[in-house]
Amino acid sequence: MIPDILTQIHGFSRGLVGTSKDFIFLRLPSGAFALGTGPFIRSVDMPSQPSFYINNFAQTYKQGWLRPKKYQETASLSSALKELSWEHPRIHWQPPSHSLFQQAFRTATFYLSTGRIQKLVPVIVQSGHLCHGRVENLVCALETLSEQYHPYGCRFGNTGMLGGSPEPLATIEGDRLTTMALAGTAPSFKAHALTRDKEQREHGCVSAFLSEHLSMLGDTRQLITKPMRLGSITHLLTKFETHLGHRPDPEQILRLLHPTPAVGPSPRTNQSMALATALRNLTGCPSSFGAPLAVHCDGAFHAILTIRQILWKRTQVLLPSGCGIVRGSNVDDEWEELFLKRESVKRFLGLPNSVEETPQALSV
Repeated sequence: MIPDILTQIHGFSRGLVGTSKDFIFLRLPSGAFALGTGPFIRSVDMPSQPSFYINNFAQTYKQGWLRPKKYQETASLSSALKELSWEHPRIHWQPPSHSLFQQAFRTATFYLSTGRIQKLVPVIVQSGHLCHGRVENLVCALETLSEQYHPYGCRFGNTGMLGGSPEPLATIEGDRLTTMALAGTAPSFKAHALTRDKEQREHGCVSAFLSEHLSMLGDTRQLITKPMRLGSITHLLTKFETHLGHRPDPEQILRLLHPTPAVGPSPRTNQSMALATALRNLTGCPSSFGAPLAVHCDGAFHAILTIRQILWKRTQVLLPSGCGIVRGSNVDDEWEELFLKRESVKRFLGLPNSVEETPQALSV
C-alpha cells in the first residue's frame, strides 16, 4: 500500500483530525517555521485563525483547511517538537524501476507526438524500508536548509511526509502576490545544457502558463530568466510579481494556478489531467506529491508545491521524483535527472545513497 498522508487526514467524515502528537509545519518567507499541532479542525472555508491548507494533486478534497489546536512560529523545530532527536534513521533503498519509467516515457512521448499536449510530468518512485530509528527525526535536518528551499512536513499517526521544496506556488502579502517558474534542469557541472531547446521549451511552458493566469488577477511583472543552482542540480528560474486588483480567496488562487506545468500537463484540460493522473497511477505516485501545501497567518498566505520529499507509513518509505517531458526529451537524460533529484533529497536530509543509487545505475 502506498503511504498516503492525505488518506490519514481526509479519510474520515468527522471534522476533528489527529491528536496532540500530530503536526504540520512550513517555513515562512521570514525564516521562521509555522508549526501547528493537533488535534486539528477540518473545514471547507479558510478559518480566520492561523491554519494550514493541505490537499492532493488534483485538489479533490473539499475540506482542505486544517486549524490546529496550537499554532506557533519558531526558529527551531527540534526545540518545539521535543520528542524528535538528531539520530538519523537507517533506510534500505531498493532501486527504482527503470522499465516502469521507460513505459511511462513511451506513453508520454506518444501523446506529445499528437501535438495536442506540449508537456507531461511522469513520476518515478523509489521504495525503502526503515531498518532503524524514526523517519520523523529527519525534521531536524530541515532546519539548516538554505533560503532557496521551503522546508515542510506533517505527521498524522504512523504516516507522514517531509521535504524541502524549491518551488513556492504563491505568497500573498497585502495586495502583492509573488511566485516563480522553476523548470528546465541540468546537472550543475554542465549547466550550459540549460540553453538547449528542450530545456527552454520546458521552462517556457511554465512561464507562459503563469503569465496568462496571473494576468487574470492583476498587473503582472515577469523578471528575467536566470539559472538557479541547488547543489548538484541547476534549474531555470523566472520570478513573477502580481499586484492584485482585489483580494480573492487564497484557495481560489490555488485552484487557478495549480497544477502548473512544472508538475502537471500543458495545456491543462480535463483530458490532459486525466492522462497525467493515469501516468501517476501507473508508477505508483502518491497523491500528495506535487500537491499544494499552504499556511495562512497574520493576514498573509504562503503556499508551496510538495516536491523533493519522502513519505512514510510505519516502516515503508517512498521517495518520488518527477521530470518534465516535452518533444525532444531523451529517456536517458530524464532518467539521470530523476537520479539527481533523489540524490539531492537524500543529501539535504543527511541520508546516504544505497549501493544501487550510483551513477553507474543510470546505464542499467
